[in-house]
Amino acid sequence: MLLIVMFGLISLFSDLVYQAGRSLNGPLLGVLGADAALVGLIAGTAEFLGYALRLLTGSLIDRTRSYWGFTLAGYMMVAAVPLMMLAGTWQVAALFIVIERASKAVRAPAKDTLLSMAARRVGTGRGFAIHKVMDQTGAILGPLVMSLVLSGVLGNTFQGLVSYQQAYALLWVPLVLVLVAAFLGQRAVPHPEKLEEELGGTFSEASKPATEALTRTFWIYSLFTLLVGMGFVNFTLLSFHALKTHLLTDAEVPLWYAVAMAANAVAAFAVGLLYDRHGLKVLYAVPLLSIPLTLLGFLGSTTPFVVASIVLFGFSLGIQETILKAGIADLTPLKKRGTGYGIFNTINGVALLASGVSMGLLYDVSVVGLCALSIVAELASLVVLYLLLRPPRPGLTTRPTPEAELHSKAL
Repeated sequence: MLLIVMFGLISLFSDLVYQAGRSLNGPLLGVLGADAALVGLIAGTAEFLGYALRLLTGSLIDRTRSYWGFTLAGYMMVAAVPLMMLAGTWQVAALFIVIERASKAVRAPAKDTLLSMAARRVGTGRGFAIHKVMDQTGAILGPLVMSLVLSGVLGNTFQGLVSYQQAYALLWVPLVLVLVAAFLGQRAVPHPEKLEEELGGTFSEASKPATEALTRTFWIYSLFTLLVGMGFVNFTLLSFHALKTHLLTDAEVPLWYAVAMAANAVAAFAVGLLYDRHGLKVLYAVPLLSIPLTLLGFLGSTTPFVVASIVLFGFSLGIQETILKAGIADLTPLKKRGTGYGIFNTINGVALLASGVSMGLLYDVSVVGLCALSIVAELASLVVLYLLLRPPRPGLTTRPTPEAELHSKAL
């Protein structure tokens, strides 16, 4: 629990920084002259690199066991967010956006592996849910601060690009807190791998992965992740559309992003507990939320529709970020967990790149086509999830069910 809470504090301050930045990235790119296709390409490319690089970092983490080293290096790179105050062109802004996502690639496999070592002691879903709630506290506060800055409540009298630069400059303060919390976490729990390596006997046999290799179920699970990501709309494009259609103002975008992060926290905590009881069946909610999210966000012609879409975005993202990670922790052995998270996140990155680029291009051509792409991908993911979770047919009961591989409380 100490390790979970320490990472919760680290992530709280980190999310305050980079989620504040992400709430403004779409509008800032618009202010700097980028169009919808360019916004989608930048967001998709940044997300892809932020996930694809995890394949390399995950493998390096398994080889070196330098969990804290990669974690600290990644958090140092978050400085790219307050450095956005220097962005005077969309090219410079795009560079910092990519660096911020790359920082996630450096730290995420190590952080997730460290967290999984502790979470398996208290219930994987519960452990990731507790962390996620603390994480989302920062994700809510960051955009709220940005909204207050841009609305002039905190005394900001500037307009346009200068107001955005001032907002990003304020993020140097929480960045210092990120680094302080990370170094304190390392000193408090310098060897967290002992939680699982030395106390492995405290786990039930059913909760342990059956082999030291990545299973067939892992790859089917990753295919589901691929399809879900391909149909999932990123907030950068969603907020760009809201501003272009004058359904939200500059100050309202980060405010509603904060609401989305609050929905994210609620969903994360609830599904984390549900996962420990019901397993991956809770993932059916992801595509079922993503479909109305897209329809309301791009076909809705009033502000309430867009707001509803943003809230659904938060709910869906909260489920994905909690349960998808928890599933990988239960599916992979410790010796392969960094690699497992790396592969899983790379596949997720490919999906988000495809989604960002294709939806950005379709936005200028046909919004209906954009929605159709999202719906087809999400419906396909439902089929894959059904195949993943269906019980074995009579006469083939020797094959372990996916739930038996993924969770000790098999259905």
